[in-house]
Amino acid sequence: MKKINNFYPTLGESWMLLGMLLVCMLIGGGVSATFSMIDPSLNSWGFLIGYVLPFVLLIGFIFLYRGNFGSEPDAMPATFKKQPTSVLLLLFVITPCLSVLIEPLVSWIPYPSWFDFESLIKNIVKTNVPSFLAIVIAAPVCEEWLMRGIILRGLLKHRKPWSAILWSAFLFGLMHLNPWQGIPAICLGIFFGWVYWRTGSLWLCIFMHFVNNGLAFLMLCLYPDTDTMADLFGPMYPYLLIIAAFLVLLLGFILYKKIETSNKAENN
Repeated sequence: MKKINNFYPTLGESWMLLGMLLVCMLIGGGVSATFSMIDPSLNSWGFLIGYVLPFVLLIGFIFLYRGNFGSEPDAMPATFKKQPTSVLLLLFVITPCLSVLIEPLVSWIPYPSWFDFESLIKNIVKTNVPSFLAIVIAAPVCEEWLMRGIILRGLLKHRKPWSAILWSAFLFGLMHLNPWQGIPAICLGIFFGWVYWRTGSLWLCIFMHFVNNGLAFLMLCLYPDTDTMADLFGPMYPYLLIIAAFLVLLLGFILYKKIETSNKAENN
């Protein structure tokens, strides 16, 4: 894995990686469809394999593209260093609160008359083990490895931090190929990117992604006929937004102070 660990893509190379991923996703989609045609009962397993396969192919592409190249000791590594429990608890609360605040942005985007996005998602994603593995386990690991562990890590070496964070978040949203998932991905990607920049920890990004997707999957299991938080909470929804905003501001400030204090202690 040394070649990948030493890969710090520029913005142009990041676009190339996204393009290759989309090509690989077509291959993965073909594999998934083949499973469904062979046996409809294997549809969920085909979904899991078809999701993971593009990232496996992309790893091979990076090896072929980069060949041999030297180490970059001055660049930010993607680490899995142990994090304080307090930081994990803060992120565990902040992440779903951000998702609650982002949801109204998505609700303002109308679906085309010919496209039922919610039904499409529910037809693909089932409340079973393969879907759980794909959405809650594979997605956080694969997507964070690429978007923060490879692309953002490289952009932080070549660009100013906020430019790197915004570009990586935009590419993260574009990867989802639709605005109803893409806009939340961009918003969360900015937050994930900031956490990665200030901590250098890919593990924290995977953890936040796991929390977000895990809670979404849990909601699908518990309330399969509910499409939005507004539908679920009804007249209490505005109060939920106020509470979520308050927690994001308060806990976000505490998180910022903890991370900055930790960084200062490491630099001294």
